[in-house]
Amino acid sequence: MTSHDISHDEFRRVWLLKREIIHESGRPARFDGFARITRKWRYLEWGNLEIAGADYTSGQQYRWKPVIGGFDICFDDGKPFHGLRFESPTAEHTCAPDHYLVSYDFRAFPIWRSTWKVTGPRKAYTMHSIYTPFSPQAAMEQ
Repeated sequence: MTSHDISHDEFRRVWLLKREIIHESGRPARFDGFARITRKWRYLEWGNLEIAGADYTSGQQYRWKPVIGGFDICFDDGKPFHGLRFESPTAEHTCAPDHYLVSYDFRAFPIWRSTWKVTGPRKAYTMHSIYTPFSPQAAMEQ
């Protein structure tokens, strides 16, 4: 499947979400959970975040707006975050003084990935996420 073949509606589902966060300090973190994109284009994420052997419940929410060729993604309060475009799958967000750069990979869609590189005086990490369509079988294999 090429990015030309992806439709907005294919994102409306529950996804298994696995994430690795690599801090420049060398302290790794892992997230295992789910993401759901609702029929009203709400992105809801929840799961378990493991940092240095400790477990935390973690979650976040965004608003997705379908646009030609992708989505505009906003924070839950409606403020712009970044654009996700299927044909040019990189975007930036600045939250001064920190800088966020994301690259999406849809080559194996419906399995897709994102990689965030975050730099600045307050944050320094790389975050790799993989989204797999939820099914009971896939959930049992995780």
